[in-house]
Amino acid sequence: MEFFNIPGFPIDDQAPVNTLHIWKWLDQIPNEELKQKATLLCYLESHGFIKGQHKITEDEIRTLDDTLDNWWRTLPCVRRPCRFEELFTPAKDNELSYWVRGREGRYVLNPEAETALISRGWVYSVHPETTYFEIIKNRVYAKYQTIIGSRKLANLIGE
Repeated sequence: MEFFNIPGFPIDDQAPVNTLHIWKWLDQIPNEELKQKATLLCYLESHGFIKGQHKITEDEIRTLDDTLDNWWRTLPCVRRPCRFEELFTPAKDNELSYWVRGREGRYVLNPEAETALISRGWVYSVHPETTYFEIIKNRVYAKYQTIIGSRKLANLIGE
């Protein structure tokens, strides 16, 4: 078996993770294809890797795996930066609404944002009894009411 030349390798140990070739490749995958295509094997095969013919080192696997894990951990549910008003609208009386820590009043969650949150593995239904939101450093996080856990919903513009 011959060693496979991974795009962008060898890498500088000081390179920011979001500048790596695999990170940029992951950013190009459409939302609806994430679960099937955002894998280490798909990345390698998309660049010509053939199982049984090519091999890579343990360090390369660890670097690619760590980058992939970090990408998933930091990926917001809504992948495009947006304004708060694109995610939430002020609630009217008796309307199903959420508390947003860092904002006054209650808000209705946009259906697109709700779908994005569910598709990223939100365990409970997205409902005010189980979910609230918090703004931290220009990011909106969905948080569980009764258990520890959160998901980055979106990066905010203009906050």
